[in-house]
Amino acid sequence: MTLDEIRQFLDGPAIVSLKGDEFAGLTGNGAIKRAVYDSYARVQWEVSNAGIGAVQLTKSGINDSMRHGYGREKLAAFAAVPEVIRDGVVVDHSPNWKERGYESFVVAAPISIAGVAYCAFVIVNSVKDGGHRFYLHEVGKIEDMKKSGGLRSGSSDCSALSSTPGSVRSLAFSIFSVKGAPQ
Repeated sequence: MTLDEIRQFLDGPAIVSLKGDEFAGLTGNGAIKRAVYDSYARVQWEVSNAGIGAVQLTKSGINDSMRHGYGREKLAAFAAVPEVIRDGVVVDHSPNWKERGYESFVVAAPISIAGVAYCAFVIVNSVKDGGHRFYLHEVGKIEDMKKSGGLRSGSSDCSALSSTPGSVRSLAFSIFSVKGAPQ
């Protein structure tokens, strides 16, 4: 897929619409993690991506995602992770991430949260048994990405991830801040 095709896809219709209050009202990280994990039972804790194959939705992926910080939008976006993996596009791939011996992918897709257009990014890593696991996710408003050329560092719903393939911030920048990008 070309950069223009990726940009058009991400700037297109949402693959899933969320209300914005998914997992809201839960008290404590443990309750949130259990609720998210239980919600993944609808796909039997696994989803397939055409370019990657089967991806396991694990408790450790939920933990890692939360450890990287979260706000209301990122919390709601947990509900979209299966659809982002299944229907999203691979926007970055590293066959040997940081020489650590595992493959890593960044899958992105447009989603809607409370009627606002967002781009969701999900990191998928290979595991020793040959499978793939969800590692973490981030979200950012499409409008903000276009204005600032990527995800805004320090914002509650879309922090930059320096430990991910190509960093989500630089990926968003390369997708939305190239000459000819839609504004």
